Amino acid sequence: MEIIFKLDYFLFHGIHNIWGNPIMDQLMSWITYSGNTSFIFFYLIVVSVMIGIIYRLKHIRFTPGNHLSPLKKAMRFMLYSSMIYGATSGVCQILKETTQRPRPYEIHQVRMTVALKKTTAGEEKESFPSGHAAGAFMMITIIGRRFGKKWIVLYSWAVLVALSRVYLGAHYPIDVIVGGFLGWLMANLIISGSIRFYPKIDLGFT
Repeated sequence: MEIIFKLDYFLFHGIHNIWGNPIMDQLMSWITYSGNTSFIFFYLIVVSVMIGIIYRLKHIRFTPGNHLSPLKKAMRFMLYSSMIYGATSGVCQILKETTQRPRPYEIHQVRMTVALKKTTAGEEKESFPSGHAAGAFMMITIIGRRFGKKWIVLYSWAVLVALSRVYLGAHYPIDVIVGGFLGWLMANLIISGSIRFYPKIDLGFT
């Protein structure tokens, strides 16, 4: 474990300090904000509206009673996705409380940029795992499960969100790796489990 933590800090030092410059500070702060909870819910609303529109276009001759209405289709997806996000956040919080790992800026010399101060204001002091990374990977996994593998390119955004957390000094690499995996795993487990055990319920993913 000691070797893993040494490698973790080595990678953190390289990403946080060696890459550091004002332009990257601003860019990474924008990226990390895009992974905030408020933005995740905004993305879910946008995707839900898209699902409703696409569903309506595919059912031009929509007959009430035979299909869900586009609005219900979108609302079910929004509600179910929000539940997945809530479950993912809950598991993250349990792990944070269990591990009690301090954030890098609390025990190491880091660049206390304006972006770091803003992005960590009001956040938990526990570092492991990264909630931002979990939320971002969960979001893209949900989109991928709904629209297909062609949307996998959006994982690049999730990776950037995770990277921004390390760059700004809010998390270690292990925090974001585990957080990202957790978001991916929770989304896949819940969606696959629901489809398998409740195949007759349309949750907006088909």
